[in-house]
Order: sequence, then structure tokens, then C-alpha cells
Amino acid sequence: MEINAARNLLEDLDQTPTVDVSMSRTVRLITEAARCSTVSLNCDFVGPGKLGDLIESRVRLTRRTRSLVFLSAEIAAADRLLVSAAGLWKIGGA
Repeated sequence: MEINAARNLLEDLDQTPTVDVSMSRTVRLITEAARCSTVSLNCDFVGPGKLGDLIESRVRLTRRTRSLVFLSAEIAAADRLLVSAAGLWKIGGA
């Protein structure tokens, strides 16, 4: 984790793994699959996290087919949006 002079977390280094893990876990919960693979993940970094913030991930199912799951997600701290993301997962892995 890196913190800049304003005590903001550098979101591109810190939040991409957070959103990928939370979205992957959601795919496994929805599909009851043992594995899944990230096919595509697009992140927009909206604002910085502050040291000590409690970070929350909100994941929404957009669409599901037999082998693919489309999701959107937001990473937030309190009422502040930090990251907006959309991605595609393959059920069962590569």
C-alpha cells in the first residue's frame, strides 16, 4: 500500500485487487462454482481512499449466461465513491 503526501491511498495500486476479489467471490456465490476466471475488468478511479477508511464493496449482477457472468461494482468509503468497475467472468475457470 502506498500513501501520498496528502495521506491518500494510491487507489490504482490498492483497490484493483479489492474489486477483483470481491467480484470473483460474488461469481462463485451466485453460480456455486468452485472456480471462476476474470475475463475483463474495467475500473474507473473516482476518488482516493484515506488512511483508516473502512472500505466497502458493492457488487451487482448485470447478466448471466451458462458460462459467463457480467457484474458491476462500486468500492466506497462511507458515502464517498472510490472506484466504479464492470467486468466479465468465466464460470469454472480457463
